[in-house]
Amino acid sequence: MKCYSLVVLKFAMVVCLLAVLPVNGQEKFDVRSVIAEPIRKMSVPQMWEGKGKNIGKLNVPISTNDELVQKHVRQGFALLHAQWDVEAYRHFAAALEREPDCLMAYCGVVMSLLNPQHEWKDYRARAIQRMVSLAEHKSGEGDGAEYVFPTNERDYALAIGSLVVNGLEAGAGSFRVLAEKYPNDLQLQLLAPFFNRGEYDVFGSSDAKQDRAVKAIKSLLDVNPNNPLVTNFYIMMQIEAPSNAVVQKTEVLPYAVMLAHQGGDQYPGWQMLLGYAAWRTGEMEMARDSYEKAASLYEAWKKESKASISECDGLIRAYSFLTMVYYQMGDTKKLNEVLKKLAVGAQARKGSAVYAVNSWCHQMIRVNMFLANGDKPSIKSALKSLPKIDSKNKSKELFNLVIKGYQAYGLARSYRLDGKIKDSDKMAGLLGRILKQLSDKRTEARKQPYYAQYLILVKSLKCYYAEFSAEVVGKVGAYNFYQEAIDQQMGPTRYYPPSILYPMEYKLAQFYEKKGDIKKARETYKLALKRMPSHPQSKAAYAKLMELLEE
Repeated sequence: MKCYSLVVLKFAMVVCLLAVLPVNGQEKFDVRSVIAEPIRKMSVPQMWEGKGKNIGKLNVPISTNDELVQKHVRQGFALLHAQWDVEAYRHFAAALEREPDCLMAYCGVVMSLLNPQHEWKDYRARAIQRMVSLAEHKSGEGDGAEYVFPTNERDYALAIGSLVVNGLEAGAGSFRVLAEKYPNDLQLQLLAPFFNRGEYDVFGSSDAKQDRAVKAIKSLLDVNPNNPLVTNFYIMMQIEAPSNAVVQKTEVLPYAVMLAHQGGDQYPGWQMLLGYAAWRTGEMEMARDSYEKAASLYEAWKKESKASISECDGLIRAYSFLTMVYYQMGDTKKLNEVLKKLAVGAQARKGSAVYAVNSWCHQMIRVNMFLANGDKPSIKSALKSLPKIDSKNKSKELFNLVIKGYQAYGLARSYRLDGKIKDSDKMAGLLGRILKQLSDKRTEARKQPYYAQYLILVKSLKCYYAEFSAEVVGKVGAYNFYQEAIDQQMGPTRYYPPSILYPMEYKLAQFYEKKGDIKKARETYKLALKRMPSHPQSKAAYAKLMELLEE
């Protein structure tokens, strides 16, 4: 196991750099140093298991004589895989409160805070330090000294450490080695293919790594058909695939329905997956009901656990997806109600993920809805709805630049609708220069907790810019710009609703229809529905052209 000795060597270097904390018979370690204060203030977490609350079982190794510690740690890992990091962190913290030297609980804390820019990264650093100290600790002296913790737990710690210190590729390799070494550990059998999964190309074809990973998870599902966590992994392998790569309606949605049933309809994370799978397939009523159920479950959890809004990223995601669903279903009353609930995210801690997504993406929801309408009054409303530029706050420099980009885009459209072509061209040119500035600042943005939101808004602006350019150039050259807009439009993600609420293929199809090329228009409307089956205008246009074909 040559590659594993390298991991140990690198960790030895980390231990030298960090002051290794004493273990066991030495000075007592203060477990609070790895538990963030907001987590300490919350109530003892509930167990999401048993009838109606089964999120899956894992045979994770845990050295402890305390049965409750074992339950908390296994529950924590299950929650990690079920997309609820905060609740998982609470369980690992509860285990450490009872047993401060539980190695697997420290492994769990590190996994809960895996995001490099996590607001609690200092707690993660101390957890890594403690994890390594425990994994390397021996009892006895000289040649007779033996490691305190069993090999399989130490291997877990080293693999998780490799994931954090050496990056995803090295960490994925470590988990693949472990899965081969411990074939009966279900968690490792799930994580190894998940971390080593591949990707899809622009044509929707999966590479060999992705095919192997999906096949491996499907094999586990065949053996464990009633374990929700295995079903969950199978769904996650494909639910964000490009629209032309996986038939979501037949290959994902049935499993998401089964997952919600397996979880007793009471786990919010499963409702979120079902809502997303339903939305991706155009099942709007099911999507609405699932997200509403998820929001209700998260609200009950918030009250019971005494959580602040900063810890409620799941609830905020449920609200954000509901805004999109209500908008596309034309339910203005419920849309306005959920937008008010979503605005509470502004009260979150400035370093939290909730604050980052509210400060960037959620302030733009109304704007993007108006832009999707596309008419003159809506464009003017979009400009009025833009967040105010705060030039005095240096921390908002990048966001201010994004807002200026949206202003330039909105004005370019507004001026063109008013027939002010020179003014429109001037604003389009400004947008191009702003996009160049934003691209130049990508390295700077990468270090910030809002990096994901930055990418979403910049990609959206590039998409809008290409679409507008296509409309400006007219018939000659329009196709290339529309194709660029299609390429720039971000694929779906279960974490963030789309910022552009119509498929760019819809705009290209309209272009073909105006040219009189009904065949290409029909084919492109069909592609628009593949990307976004929930888009009502694409659905209506496609149906109209199909009727023409039948006449």
